[in-house]
Amino acid sequence: MLSFLVFAYAVLGITSKINKSGSRLLIITFLLLTFNFLDFFELCRGYGLSMAFLTLGFYYLLNYLNNRQPSEFMKTLFALQMALAANLTLAMLVVILTGVLLFFQWRQRLLFNLKVVFVHILNIGLTGFWVKLLLHYKEANLLDSGMGEDYWKVTFLSLLDFLYTSNQMWLQISTIILMALIGTYFFRGMAAFKTIDALFKPSYLFSFLFLLCVLIYFLLKKMAGINYPEDRTGLFLFLLFVLALAYTLEKIPEQLSGLLSVLLIAAISVNSIKSANLKNFGSYFYHTMPKQAYDYLVNEQSKSDTVLTIGGHRIRELNFAFLNYRGNAVLNDMDGSEDMQMCYDYFYALKEEKTYYNQYYDEIMADDWSHVLLKRKQKLKRTLFLEGNKEIEFKGSSTYFDFLAIKDTSLNSCNPLEAEVKLSFTKMPKPFNAFLVFSVGKPDGSGDTCYKYIPLNMLADDLDNKSFTLKLTSSSLPTKLKDLKIHIWNIDAKEVNFKLNYFKIHQLHGDGVNFKIPSNYRYLIERFTQKPVL
Repeated sequence: MLSFLVFAYAVLGITSKINKSGSRLLIITFLLLTFNFLDFFELCRGYGLSMAFLTLGFYYLLNYLNNRQPSEFMKTLFALQMALAANLTLAMLVVILTGVLLFFQWRQRLLFNLKVVFVHILNIGLTGFWVKLLLHYKEANLLDSGMGEDYWKVTFLSLLDFLYTSNQMWLQISTIILMALIGTYFFRGMAAFKTIDALFKPSYLFSFLFLLCVLIYFLLKKMAGINYPEDRTGLFLFLLFVLALAYTLEKIPEQLSGLLSVLLIAAISVNSIKSANLKNFGSYFYHTMPKQAYDYLVNEQSKSDTVLTIGGHRIRELNFAFLNYRGNAVLNDMDGSEDMQMCYDYFYALKEEKTYYNQYYDEIMADDWSHVLLKRKQKLKRTLFLEGNKEIEFKGSSTYFDFLAIKDTSLNSCNPLEAEVKLSFTKMPKPFNAFLVFSVGKPDGSGDTCYKYIPLNMLADDLDNKSFTLKLTSSSLPTKLKDLKIHIWNIDAKEVNFKLNYFKIHQLHGDGVNFKIPSNYRYLIERFTQKPVL
């Protein structure tokens, strides 16, 4: 919320430099009334901070281009560095803005000043650090946003959908027309001025920055394989677009400018009124599991003499894991499968999946984001398949600690297996970057038919002198198995000391334990409802 005060201050500061009231209202409406954009100022994420400080940087930049005061120059770079620290996707824009400042100072003979040079060296050094970190993330394949070859679809449609929950054809056409208007008046104006110094006028600066960013990100994808900006990572393009459009309307005929301003302000206002609420985030990325649902499960676990299993989805798993981590991991980890299978005591599902789960689960409670907590109508029955009751101590820095490894075994049915493992930790790394793994090999030995794991660092940051009983549930299996394994994968090969108290493997029985909702069902829901669901 504090970052919103910075943002509002910067927006109002920029609008005070604009002559036409229509353009001023346009900026205020787009930036202060687009509800899904404002979401970021109520989340503990860097996007709201970055947009606040980027806008503040623009405000100080306009001041500096006008009065050339060194204090405005330093405040500009400070704000840009704050924005970059909050959001590394701004690296290219910060590089471009640094270039604009250098070029302006060179043209105005302000560059060769010891203080200016020192500030630039500091700024370039910091920017280089963030760029190096960004490249490290890229090499580690940690930047998966923006994948795809269709620039329009990945960047512009995703941004429209993210901000306005729609990318209908009329909205796409309107966006293209407005972008063409920005480009047309930019190039016409630059040709009329016949001097590069026109770039330093606000009426051309933001159009230049917007068009240049659009071009550069296209070239970076084609020439260097750097992903396009996508939805929330492209928010800076939205900000540049709004400022470029507002200043473009300053240059076009009064009647056309007024008409466009009224239409755009009306459209954004209607969308904001429709989107406004006090409960829901615009993007499903920020939907959370209600605390009361977690508390219900904790209460149910306290009444049970066995560890309860909870099914979900890989996206919902992290929401649950956060609550469980803060609750001292009293519950078993949520299974993060892509497919919903009816073989868990409880399930955190989608309301849209009711057609499938209604026969096997009762609804306990629902949230405002289309999620529902389910409890099996018929309790699962468990028959013992295999167990190991001998307590074993493990020490060392091995990558793998094997608890069970059997080959060429068979089952009486294809029903899922449930592995139960009790671990007592003595001296462990903090945090312990490791997985407890339960895997089942394919009959032909070509890989795993099932690979389930629990990240142990999601249980606690410090595992010393703690014990946990954990369960991992497989999907339906072939009756002939190549191998069956339970082990800990010590990812960083750190020194450990812990005990395996016991393990048990049960086969599950009950109505629907082999029934699975196909993963592509969610995509069908999205296709027909035009809403993302996870």
